[in-house]
Amino acid sequence: MGTDRVSDSDTQHAKQCMLPIQNILVTGGAGYVGSHLVDTLVELGHRVSVIDDLSSGMAESLAGHVRAGDIRLIEGSILDPELLDRELRVRTPGTVFHLAAAVGVRRILADPLGSLQTNVAGTENVLRACAQYGAAVVLASSSEVYGKPSVMPMSESGDRVLGATTVPRWSYAAAKALDEHLAFAYAANGLRVVAVRYFNSYGPRLDRAGDASVVGVFLRHALATMRPSASPTSVFPRNGGGKRSPRLAPSPSVAPPGRACRS
Repeated sequence: MGTDRVSDSDTQHAKQCMLPIQNILVTGGAGYVGSHLVDTLVELGHRVSVIDDLSSGMAESLAGHVRAGDIRLIEGSILDPELLDRELRVRTPGTVFHLAAAVGVRRILADPLGSLQTNVAGTENVLRACAQYGAAVVLASSSEVYGKPSVMPMSESGDRVLGATTVPRWSYAAAKALDEHLAFAYAANGLRVVAVRYFNSYGPRLDRAGDASVVGVFLRHALATMRPSASPTSVFPRNGGGKRSPRLAPSPSVAPPGRACRS
């Protein structure tokens, strides 16, 4: 699989952040969103390193950059504090984009403990290392943090309502909220950090199995209707009586560093 070229408009949008050319570390950079972020950072001329355990990300998404010598791809885990310490101490990145996480309902349900450890302990490892070595952090949070709001439109300052703790599905939302609390606690002690809550997105390299994207589910059901035995009513699973409106964004629009770099 080759590397999809970042469009001129996406690159121009990313340049608006005025991020000086620097060493940058992207955790989870082989993932769907992370690999698009790496594309943009390379296009802008940054020196990029990626840490990814490849549990859900694909090395093929970065193969073009690796062959060209544009990036360093380190297969490793954010649960390894020694790896993070060594990478930040030796490479001294100016900014760390922290996207590595256990995502997808299937994975959360299959391994709730491992998912919590990755999403909470792993994030604290990243924040601690960045605080020690003076790197700014862009933390990838999630729209799941909003929970089940009773007031629309949703607001970052609004109250949150989550499901019962006995339901593993809600552990992801709780973990991401705790990540934000950790980030703001480190910020109170001088860490430069901003949290970005991603909603569903779509684009090249999307996992069509739909493990972490509603669009993947749509695609899987649409492709299933191509079989002669498929029922036309199975194109998209109905949920909410057809009254729900998902918020979707193309991957290039969520990948560029944007104004978050300046915070």
